[in-house]
Amino acid sequence: MEVAAGKSGPLHFIDAEQVWTILGGSAEITVNGADHVVSAGDTIILPPDVLRQISGGAEGFTAIVTAPAGARAGTPDGATTVVPPWIA
Repeated sequence: MEVAAGKSGPLHFIDAEQVWTILGGSAEITVNGADHVVSAGDTIILPPDVLRQISGGAEGFTAIVTAPAGARAGTPDGATTVVPPWIA
């Protein structure tokens, strides 16, 4: 996954554990309201069903992200969930 500097994904949850390994650059990750900064070489494990938002740091970032096939993502209201194309 590549995210440009200053770009953010939506606030969302995934119904399965995810593992993110940052290959280059840096990212700001908000998990259940707590902010974390990760950079090249860091790995973060995100538990299922926690709200998260990921933003590119000053130089953006490149990461490998894993999740089980069929994992579903949804917005805070939980009204609709979808399988993201990169998980399918």
